Amino acid sequence: MFCSLWTLLFLARGSMAFGWRPSGWGASGGRPSQWHAPHQEPLDAIIIGGGSAGTYTAIQLQKANKSLALIETQPRLGGHVNTYIDPYTNRTIDYGVQIFQNISVVRDYFSYLDIPIETATFGGDTKTIDLATKEVVTLDYGAIYAGLFEALPRFQAQQDKYPYLDNGFNLPSLVPEDLLLPFGEWLDKYNLSNVAYTLWQYDQGSGNLLDQPVLYVLKYSNRQSIANLAGGGYIQTVRRDNQEIYDHALEKLKDSTHLSSTVLDVQRSNGCVRVLVSTPQGKRFLEAKQLVLAIPPKIENLHFLDLNQEELGIFRQFNNSYYWNALLRNTGLPDNTSVGYIDSRAPLTIPAQPSTYIISSTGVAGLHSVFYGSDTYVPDEEVQNLMAEVARNAVKTLGLPPSGDMRFEGFHSHSPFVLTVPTDTIRDGFYSRAEALQGMRNTWYTGAAWQAQDSSAIWNFTEMVVLPRLLERLG
Repeated sequence: MFCSLWTLLFLARGSMAFGWRPSGWGASGGRPSQWHAPHQEPLDAIIIGGGSAGTYTAIQLQKANKSLALIETQPRLGGHVNTYIDPYTNRTIDYGVQIFQNISVVRDYFSYLDIPIETATFGGDTKTIDLATKEVVTLDYGAIYAGLFEALPRFQAQQDKYPYLDNGFNLPSLVPEDLLLPFGEWLDKYNLSNVAYTLWQYDQGSGNLLDQPVLYVLKYSNRQSIANLAGGGYIQTVRRDNQEIYDHALEKLKDSTHLSSTVLDVQRSNGCVRVLVSTPQGKRFLEAKQLVLAIPPKIENLHFLDLNQEELGIFRQFNNSYYWNALLRNTGLPDNTSVGYIDSRAPLTIPAQPSTYIISSTGVAGLHSVFYGSDTYVPDEEVQNLMAEVARNAVKTLGLPPSGDMRFEGFHSHSPFVLTVPTDTIRDGFYSRAEALQGMRNTWYTGAAWQAQDSSAIWNFTEMVVLPRLLERLG
């Protein structure tokens, strides 16, 4: 049955005829007065989630001359991007997403959005504090980098065993046992411990890295990312304003985007998707041929969706790590100084979670960014207190005078962050069942859970895997 015909029946007979009554509907099943039946052909696609994955999908569908609606709960697009404009200097600071892989999908996307790019640079003075001794330690960076770059080619050789991990979780029916080993054991097995600390710094938010199955580490530190680390070079935006990416996307998408909007109900049936959305202008009824979900597929995030048993069986199994970032003013640390951490008591000196990854110099006077991760839930207020305490302790450990005016200029939770399932669940074919959901019930999935917590990798996955099949379905 065609989508428009289904809607005529829907409106004529009332929602209860189809077993669906959105909140606010009367007992008789009548249509609420604030609803407005569409007076045009169904859209090609409705995209839920205006972060990295959803915005990229919307732009590419628009370029393919497809009609769409992009729904985002926040008053902006951008997801994990956090950009601050310093009122004293008018300089921008990216303290969320900062760098990108140097691949064609990224370069083409930025060119289309008129975002100038350059090779990413890293600098400044980093002091390292040992959490075991509470003292500043001097690291032999020459030896560290020599060990890292000696080990990286051997690490890449291991990655090359699994080219099917480049885009999606296309695991064979018999999952290689190496992919299910705890990462720490795998490093010992292949004598690759020299990459551990660097990957802990790059794979922030992934929980206790050494305990994670190798599968998730190889997805986060994917082949292209390691190639960039080994010498290809990451890229960054010239203006250090990653929010600009999404502001330019919003300008192109214009009226197709619904910001500060919440999905209330979704019904999928017979080649048609119907969505009830609460927008700042009131409730709206949208319908489309296809649905794209670009949000973390945790059950608690999908309360609006008409999940069947197969979908429930997949989404209820996800666990996740937790990740926060913040911008602190007047920490008392010198402007060009960052503070990193090791724990000499811990395996490979990697601090156990929850922990601070780094207090980072931003290049703007008086401002430092802080990054904090946990493998278990911690209330946001407690994380803020811990971040402030860590900064004060760093100042004290470095022998600097305390700051009496330290304050937060920004704080964000990015949880749920890395979505995982237990190794037995992976072994039993979880990802084959999850990948089989693509296109089922007119629904497509993209985002970090389907690829990695990496905007570049998400865009590449969307471009190479999701969009070709979605566009073929749309015709």
